[in-house]
Amino acid sequence: MYKRILIATDGSKLAAKAVVEGLRLAAALKAEIVAVMVTSADPGSVVAGPVVIIAPPEALAEVTACAKRTLESVAMGAQKLGVPCQTVHVTGEVPFRAILDTAADKACDLIVVASHGHSGLKAVVLGSVTMNVLTQSTIPVLVCR
Repeated sequence: MYKRILIATDGSKLAAKAVVEGLRLAAALKAEIVAVMVTSADPGSVVAGPVVIIAPPEALAEVTACAKRTLESVAMGAQKLGVPCQTVHVTGEVPFRAILDTAADKACDLIVVASHGHSGLKAVVLGSVTMNVLTQSTIPVLVCR
């Protein structure tokens, strides 16, 4: 069955549910976990017409600290279940591409992601990371809602 499971998280409550499901599955299968969080290289830039507002450097430091806390939390959950866990923080890439690239780089055979369950125009407008992972992955994807 699955030997190395990638769990993608963004630190949200919804993603935390997918983390729990992924960890439970890994424990049951005696699989390893690769936890990945993707963050923007420039979390505070906002483009409003001809104006670009750039956040101070502290914003990037806070995003990095948040990613570290989130990934440490996943690693602690894995440790409690006796599941081997690697953590990966990727910055500045398109989230779905970073998830797929990390899965390939780490030889994962399953991806676990969360979904808000948006469909139709709302999903298209939001540019669903989950939808892109689902449609472009060459390995199985478990979507937790």
